[in-house]
Amino acid sequence: MVDDRPMTIGWVNDAGEVTVSLSGRLDTRSCADVRLALHGVIDEGYGPIRLDLGDCLVGDPTALGLLVEALRRARRRDREVRVLHADPRTQRWLRRARLGDDRGQAQTPRPPARALIGVGVPSDAVSTAHALLAT
Repeated sequence: MVDDRPMTIGWVNDAGEVTVSLSGRLDTRSCADVRLALHGVIDEGYGPIRLDLGDCLVGDPTALGLLVEALRRARRRDREVRVLHADPRTQRWLRRARLGDDRGQAQTPRPPARALIGVGVPSDAVSTAHALLAT
């Protein structure tokens, strides 16, 4: 099934917990806008982030790479992110990237402080996504 709806991004800040909702098809065309929005939410706030993918179709490796990059960025900034309502395929991909739990919910537990030192932005997030999809 192909979802041709345009990507929409919405977020609600409720007592320090931000819920970001994506709807539509997340793919190469929409990743730039979503990346800017997610980076803004991750960098400017504090507290947990809930990423709701219930109405979102993760359409290609670039989209998966964006999710992996955002989750790792949040981890470096000591933010907890939980992905909610992802479809089974996205859940499987996130588990293969070691970002999902046994229930298929991706999460970024708070890392130890030493893990934050000297960590750069992963330049190979899309390459990692391609490798995960090939398996």
